[in-house]
Parts: sequence; C-alpha cells; structure tokens
Amino acid sequence: MAMTMTGEVALPVDRPTVWAKLNDPVTLKNCVGLIESMEQTGDDSFAFLVRAKIGPLAIAFRGRIVLTDVVPLLSYRINAQGEGGFAGHAGGHADVVLTDLPGGTLLAYAVELDLGGRLARMGARVMDGVAQRAADRFFAGFTRECLR
Repeated sequence: MAMTMTGEVALPVDRPTVWAKLNDPVTLKNCVGLIESMEQTGDDSFAFLVRAKIGPLAIAFRGRIVLTDVVPLLSYRINAQGEGGFAGHAGGHADVVLTDLPGGTLLAYAVELDLGGRLARMGARVMDGVAQRAADRFFAGFTRECLR
C-alpha cells in the first residue's frame, strides 16, 4: 500500500538551528516518542528500533535510515527501510527543504511510503490517520526541541 503526505511547518528559529536539530539522533528520538533506540552508523546513516501500537498490532520495527542528496543547511532526502516481522515492512523516503522566513524557518516535506504485510491490510484510512497523528506529534516535539 502506497501513501503520500506533504506539509509545511513554520519554526520560530533560524535555519542553522533547524538543520542541526534535524541531524541530531537524540533530538529526533525525543520528537518521535516511539523510537526505542537510534544510533548513527555512518556520516549519513542511522539504525533504529521503533515500538508502536497500531490498531490491534503491537509492533517492533528495526530499520535503517540513509540521508542522500544532502545540501547542507538547505535540503536532503531521508531514505528509510524497516522490518516489523509478522506486522509487515515499511520503506520510503521524505524530501525535506528549509527556507528562511522572517523570524524563523519554513520546513517543507514530501513523504512517499510503501507498507506491506498486515500494516498494508489495515487499509489506507487507518494508516493515513496514524501517519497524520505521527507527523503532528513529531512537529510539536520538534518545535519544542528547537526552542531549547
């Protein structure tokens, strides 16, 4: 099942601060709330373990993130792959672009995600809601982290 999501978030901090926070595993772990562990495995790569409850499924996803097309302080692509055993798998990418705003930074994102297994069988309506709540939770947490 393929999913797409786009959006923009205005952050009340400068672009270098946003960029630094986007590339800090501790900040990202704090923002997502579902990440049990996240460690940097290379200059532009990370390994993660996510635990979540989606509908009736309690899942643990292990995966990898690789950053590509990196233009420091401006943009990159986040490529992610995860495996959740019986729950299924997920993979995709997110393009992130930062632009200056008066008094802050605009973070624009476009996500393409492909789900397989039981997650895909739950249906687009359920997964779209889960994805939107996760994005809302992430950006609320990310805004708090940027202001620290």
